[in-house]
Amino acid sequence: MSAHFDVLIVGGSVAGSSLAIHLGRRGLRTVLCDKARFPRRKACGEGLLPHGAAELESLGLGDPPGTRVSGLRYFAPSGHSATARFGPCGLGPGWVVHRDVFDRWLLDHARATPNVEVREGDPVADIATAGADATIVVGADGLHSIFHRQPPFRRIQPRRARVGMSAVVRGYDAGDTVDVFLGPGGEAYVGPTGTGETSLALLLEKGTRPGDLLAAIPAFRGIEILQPFIGVGPLGSVVTPVVDGRALLIGDAAGAVDPITGEGMSLALISARVAAEAIQEAVESGERRAMERYAEARARLFAPARRLAELLLGASAHPWLADRAVRKLARDPRLFSRLLHSACGGGPVRLRDQAALVL
Repeated sequence: MSAHFDVLIVGGSVAGSSLAIHLGRRGLRTVLCDKARFPRRKACGEGLLPHGAAELESLGLGDPPGTRVSGLRYFAPSGHSATARFGPCGLGPGWVVHRDVFDRWLLDHARATPNVEVREGDPVADIATAGADATIVVGADGLHSIFHRQPPFRRIQPRRARVGMSAVVRGYDAGDTVDVFLGPGGEAYVGPTGTGETSLALLLEKGTRPGDLLAAIPAFRGIEILQPFIGVGPLGSVVTPVVDGRALLIGDAAGAVDPITGEGMSLALISARVAAEAIQEAVESGERRAMERYAEARARLFAPARRLAELLLGASAHPWLADRAVRKLARDPRLFSRLLHSACGGGPVRLRDQAALVL
């Protein structure tokens, strides 16, 4: 890296690739490095909520490579269920996307963007050396970012030790919704892929094994695991700060909301746009205060998702409470619609809705 460029992005997944597209279109010379060669598997729930799909549309990328879904269906430990559709909430469709395919698709769009250079199989071991010729350096390299190894960045572990695992399975009778099962020791998310297979993600409390949760849910009896489980954790960690000097963190490298809300990829896409605005201003004006404004905007953007995650985690921790919440959603479709709208970027959950869910 001998020639000067504006931005170095470390990490080419959803946040990194979408940020590179934004920056390149704004005329900023951008280098995007990732240690992996794509496609590669990545543990993920693989659900893209409507506001994430809308962000892709606003980028002019169109529909992602995946399967369209029309809503969410929740199952309580007792077997009771409640369904909410995106359309009646004023939302567009959601999608189920395999991360190896989706990440490669986004990276290829970044590669085709003017002013962007993509370097696969190019690990960054030392940020100072790799970013010596860049004005701004961005960490988009996930939960275990190399940026966390140097001060002042610090990752704070969540109180509840949860891990995520994902696999591809056959034998589950999938419809056109993402199905969420609240079980003992965790949650299971199943989404159709349009190939007779389904994407299965598990969010597990410490000490719970995948087989334990699957055995407790009758709908999973007899499924065939086609691609073995891969995992990631801890879920829901906080990183502080997310900006320091010319360095900025984005995506899971900047901390992640517990994926019980399903908002991970959507928040990554939306925060990439916010980061691009700040980076452009910082590069063009030389004023680093713009970077701090990104940190403030990101905190506001993520606040509703964190509140909703806390609400859902509280309910899921107790089977009787989870059962009561699902029964309530089934009896009160308007409440479910409001909560779904909040989960899709429609603002914070109202206090009275939080109370109504469990009372």
